[in-house]
Amino acid sequence: MPGTIPFANVTLNPGETDLGPGAVDDDSVQFTITVDRTPAGGLNSLDGTTSVTVMVAQSGDGGATWGNLGGATFMGGTILDRHGNPRTFDTAQSWLIGGTGRELKIIVTVNGASALVVGGSLTTT
Repeated sequence: MPGTIPFANVTLNPGETDLGPGAVDDDSVQFTITVDRTPAGGLNSLDGTTSVTVMVAQSGDGGATWGNLGGATFMGGTILDRHGNPRTFDTAQSWLIGGTGRELKIIVTVNGASALVVGGSLTTT
C-alpha cells in the first residue's frame, strides 16, 4: 500500500535541515520525492546561484541510525520542460531497503546565499 509524507512550504536558510520522519508501509519498495518549484521564494523565483539538495534517509531502528538512500540536487531559476513551459516540480526516485517498522526522513540542504521556500511530498510504493 503506498504512502505519502507531505512537507508543507517552509522557508529554509542555507544549510542542512531534516524534515520528518514518517513511517513507511512494510510492503513499500520504492520512493519518489517531489519538490514544488512554484511557491513565491521557491526554485522558479530564484536564479541559478541557489539550489536545493534533497536526500532521503531510512531508519529501521526507530531513528537511532539513518542510512541515505538517494536524492538529487535541483537548481534555482526557470527551467523549461520539453514543450518550452516552466517546470513546476522536480522529482527523484530510488529503492527502499526492505524491512518492517521503517521510517524515512528528508534531508534538505539549501546551497547558496538565499533562503528558499521548499515544499512537496515523499511518496512510497
